[in-house]
Amino acid sequence: MTAGALRVVAVVPAKDRADTVGDTVSALLGLSAVDEVVVVDDGSRDGTAAAALGAGARVVRLPDNVGKGGAVAAGVAAAPDADVYLLVDADVGSTAGLVDELLQPLVDDEADMTIAVLPPAGRRGGFGKVRDLARHGIRRGSGFESRAPLSGQRAVRGPLLRSLDLAARFGLEVGLTIDAVRAGARVHEVDVAMDHRHTGRSVSGFRHRARQGADIVRALWPRLVDERLRLGALVVATVLFIGLSFVSAARAEPSSAPPAARPSKVVLVGVPGLGWDDVGTGRLPVLDRVLRGGAVAATSVRTASHTPTPLEGYATLGAGARVKADPAAARDGMPGLIELNNGRHLPSLPGALGDALHGAGRTTAVVGSPDALFALADGRGRVDRVQAALDATALSADVLLVDVGRSGADEALGYLISQAPSGTLVLVVSVTPPGTEWHTTPMVAWGAGVRAGYLHSPSVRRLGVVTLTDVAPTVL
Repeated sequence: MTAGALRVVAVVPAKDRADTVGDTVSALLGLSAVDEVVVVDDGSRDGTAAAALGAGARVVRLPDNVGKGGAVAAGVAAAPDADVYLLVDADVGSTAGLVDELLQPLVDDEADMTIAVLPPAGRRGGFGKVRDLARHGIRRGSGFESRAPLSGQRAVRGPLLRSLDLAARFGLEVGLTIDAVRAGARVHEVDVAMDHRHTGRSVSGFRHRARQGADIVRALWPRLVDERLRLGALVVATVLFIGLSFVSAARAEPSSAPPAARPSKVVLVGVPGLGWDDVGTGRLPVLDRVLRGGAVAATSVRTASHTPTPLEGYATLGAGARVKADPAAARDGMPGLIELNNGRHLPSLPGALGDALHGAGRTTAVVGSPDALFALADGRGRVDRVQAALDATALSADVLLVDVGRSGADEALGYLISQAPSGTLVLVVSVTPPGTEWHTTPMVAWGAGVRAGYLHSPSVRRLGVVTLTDVAPTVL
């Protein structure tokens, strides 16, 4: 795919930037990949809107200042059909043309969001306290190690950006990075020789960073603190002295509670398209009952492709890594999927879970959907038992996966929890989101060794958040 096949819209939030916004817009419109530039005049009192219009941008005027996060949200709403958004600050001027370097990883399907790492500011910047706060918060909130946590120059896939609730004001970038990583997005940082206006170490500069730091704390608070159970040890300390220091925040990682008993059997119940609207509404009464006695998590079901499918979701589950899968390759069975993913530098390939289970002398069974075979099949495509309908014989396997369709899922779950022998761990998973865009889905664990509450995993390090690739290690 080339950049020309994507609709790219640059969104430029601007507040009193009549001196630089024209050059910024001109540089962006000079890029062949950019289809449109939307400047959001965030309550400016100077000629920002006129300068942007004069340079060829479409201008969205906000009567009152809502801050950077709100301005970007308004720009996204004004261009809801973009395949890719370029988020560019209004003060980068003619260097905005270098933002083109952020697009290529998205075009090559190597990233879902790229962040520009600008050259060091030196003494033109502050002392780095706010930057350190942001970097620490992103690491605690998502596990992502950011070199440029405050960078406003980004390229983001349209469906991803539109699916997220953007943090307010200067908390935008920190919140966006955390939320994107949690959603399973591939986030890359790219060195770009752009420049922007620095606030320096003047009184006004420190005042700006004080506001910025406060906004970052507000963005981090709901993302680092579990509001429902107040679990985990989170200490948020705020110390602000203009010109000397600012705010630091820390969150203790959730501590692991070992299972109360070691499961002797694992039953996976696959419900593709399961959403949070299905939980606690009475639509799936058995699932609601299981949830009340089990542990739950929001699950990122991101796979290697942009369009979620059950085939690729189950192949990703069985690989323990985000892999590609398509019907053409699947016609050759598991070897076809392995060949499709060869050379992609993955930690494991399709069939890894099945290989490990068979290597340990464990038996596998799949009931229902043919796509589900790719979750438990080994590298040769072998599953010990394959059935169209669920019955007692399927429960003889050490690891069983049942996907009988959404309409029959709750009934199947009821049968399994009533018939499965003691010592069985039941995992309810969805390998695709409820719509065509990436959203987290519920995962529920119930049975042997499960403590009621929330699941977490070392890969995310966030209470109540796991990924689809965590399932295979959990089964093993």
